[in-house]
Amino acid sequence: MPRKLARPDADVQKLAAELQKRWTPADGIAPWLRRNGPRLRRMVRDGGWTWADIGRAMTLAGITYGSGTPWTGALLNVKMAQARSHLRKRDAKRDGDDGHARPGFRSPAASRQRAAAPVGGPAQAPVPDGAAEPELTFALAALAPTKFSLPAPSQDGSESNKPSSARKQVDVEEVIRRLQGGGARQKSED
Repeated sequence: MPRKLARPDADVQKLAAELQKRWTPADGIAPWLRRNGPRLRRMVRDGGWTWADIGRAMTLAGITYGSGTPWTGALLNVKMAQARSHLRKRDAKRDGDDGHARPGFRSPAASRQRAAAPVGGPAQAPVPDGAAEPELTFALAALAPTKFSLPAPSQDGSESNKPSSARKQVDVEEVIRRLQGGGARQKSED
């Protein structure tokens, strides 16, 4: 894909004037990006603008965080992706609450409800309106026992953590044969 050229300063200043009309500092940057995101994405996708040029226009319009740091193309791209993600999550939550969820999409709320449902446990009667919900109890978890044990201290009192040289020799070809699906070869006693 050919690289887009930077827009002339006159175009950036014109866009800055348009964006400044849409900007209300009390609204905050994230909501402003969510509202204006579709237009800005169309400008990048179809209008030949770059995120860096739009960032320059936003900085000229005074649309910055409190630090006043100028927008870069990379930062604006990240913030636009975050704003779009927020909209998707909000829409998914709204769709899930109305019972009109999109096919094949599980909302985060539905996932939490499914995770909270008891699996294979006794069915609980529905709680009548106005009654307190029963408090959930959970069993403590324990680690499974392991067959691993620490090596015994050396007899000579050196207490070295180095592995002993008396380890069993590994036959590399045997390991490769096992990994490739062959069975263990029977050792012949010579």
